[in-house]
Amino acid sequence: MFIRTARPRSTPHTGRAARGGLAAVCLGSAALLASCSSTPQAVSCVETGDSLVPAAVSVVKGAPAASVVLSGTELPVGIRILPISGAQLEQLTNQLSGRAEGATFSPAGCAQPSAFGGKVDTGALGLVVGQAGTGPISESVVKQKADFGNVSENVTGKCRTVTVTVRTAQGVGATRVTYTPVAVPQTAASRVVAVRQDTVTVSGGRTTAAHMLTAWAAVGPYTVTVTQNGSTGEPDQRLFDQVLVTATAKAAKAS
Repeated sequence: MFIRTARPRSTPHTGRAARGGLAAVCLGSAALLASCSSTPQAVSCVETGDSLVPAAVSVVKGAPAASVVLSGTELPVGIRILPISGAQLEQLTNQLSGRAEGATFSPAGCAQPSAFGGKVDTGALGLVVGQAGTGPISESVVKQKADFGNVSENVTGKCRTVTVTVRTAQGVGATRVTYTPVAVPQTAASRVVAVRQDTVTVSGGRTTAAHMLTAWAAVGPYTVTVTQNGSTGEPDQRLFDQVLVTATAKAAKAS
């Protein structure tokens, strides 16, 4: 496991923002995605045709995930790198692997999507988490190929809207999750997974709503994941796009 810690830059960023395109979802008891594909089994989404200029990146061919994840100087200006606690690291790893202990899903047959078949090699994982103006943003790189088919099954059809009930020592909480496939900008990836996840959670007599943008991308031997949580409302789509484009460009350079 590698967690990158760095200080954000203070120099202007050279990439230009896209007018549209993106991915979205939310960090919570249920996670992610939809896939850009021409196959009838997969969720349909399209690239917008918008292009972004990736930031300058430096990496060698065949680099481990720890070196492929973006550094502080490669991230857009305004992202403050955050330390990650052991509990947060476990939560993030569970999300990647699709583990949802103590959770039940309705309709029956739906589950938390996993792009890795429930197993992630944490020794081959690079991770950076930062704070943007609208909420947390993260990038992970795993030198492992993703299974997009499993993901699509759990965010389409009857599983497009699911209720996730989680039982903990503190009580029972229920989250209603709605997945919506979205367009993404052009990237260096051979395949991109993109979805908006809107959640409404009822727990302890309180109701909260959350929104997140998430994209998973296949780039050579790497799977790149970028998320942006709209803690203060809507996620910052332009910032998210820039991280996604630069992250896939770096992975492509290492492939």
